[in-house]
Amino acid sequence: MKDMVIVKSFSGNIQLSCDEFNMNEYYDIDLPEIDDCDYIIEHKIDRVEQYFYSGSEHIIRINYYNNQGSLYRIDEIKNGNCKSEKL
Repeated sequence: MKDMVIVKSFSGNIQLSCDEFNMNEYYDIDLPEIDDCDYIIEHKIDRVEQYFYSGSEHIIRINYYNNQGSLYRIDEIKNGNCKSEKL
């Protein structure tokens, strides 16, 4: 599998977006569903799931946002291990 990142944003159980990027694109661009507090509030985004594929490695990172558009928790699943960080 090629190196890529899939980014999905959600408001409750409704999926708002699903975009696919190669690794270089992902790290070179600003994503409003991750980087823009006003965009997050306007679209009522409460969760953004990021799926990283690189070689045989697969990482899932989930960002959780409050209703003020602030990131308050990150969950990461890597090699079957889940790590949660409250901010």
